[in-house]
Amino acid sequence: MRYVFGDSHVRVFGRLVRKQADDVEIISNHGQNFIDMDVTQNADSVRVFSDKVEKFAAIDLTLTGADTLVFSAPLHSSPVARHPMWRSNVHWRLAGRHPNRNVVSDNFFDTVVQSRLRSALVFLQSAKALGADVVVIEPPLLSRRCIALSPLTEEVLAANDQLYRAAVRRALDAIGVPVISTPPQTNDGYFMLPEFQATNERDLHHGNAAYAELTTEDVMEYLRTGKVNPPPDPTAPSTLKKLLARL
Repeated sequence: MRYVFGDSHVRVFGRLVRKQADDVEIISNHGQNFIDMDVTQNADSVRVFSDKVEKFAAIDLTLTGADTLVFSAPLHSSPVARHPMWRSNVHWRLAGRHPNRNVVSDNFFDTVVQSRLRSALVFLQSAKALGADVVVIEPPLLSRRCIALSPLTEEVLAANDQLYRAAVRRALDAIGVPVISTPPQTNDGYFMLPEFQATNERDLHHGNAAYAELTTEDVMEYLRTGKVNPPPDPTAPSTLKKLLARL
């Protein structure tokens, strides 16, 4: 079986994937159901179960080595990047601009990833060990709407987003799971472009129909060829480095 599985971002593009590949099962659920899932490992399968959110069906998926999984959830950065803790804390590289805040180290985001994604990483690693074809899909960058609706500054929001995503990628790379990157033409390197934002003015992190079309192209390319769209050039200055250079 082939599955597109994950949080609310799956609803944005899942319908289009299904139109192009009717053998793909689309499973979307509330993002909180992907935190601290129950993972059961068997000799020839791995099962993931979670039933933590009222009014949402439980997650209950079993994979074997013959399955393909496109998973959306691990790189969902919005709850971390916009968390209220950043009103009194800041990454050390931004401390000069925010001298009255507590400083967090580079290791902070790796710790957050291991805490939030422990069960997801176990699930992915177990599925991969069975021989399943697994890939994680990256959601859009945050919308600039966050700036107006948050007490946090533009650079803090963008830096938090980039630092968390980088930490997730390190964790996925450590277990050999590739990432389908967010389409580069949908953002300016810091935030999602307005023409790809959800139409709801209070939606801070979902894409619209135009975004869904581009994401669907990348998902279908992976399902056809097993190839992911390349991440930014590793020899080029990172988005975070360019951001910090402006400070």
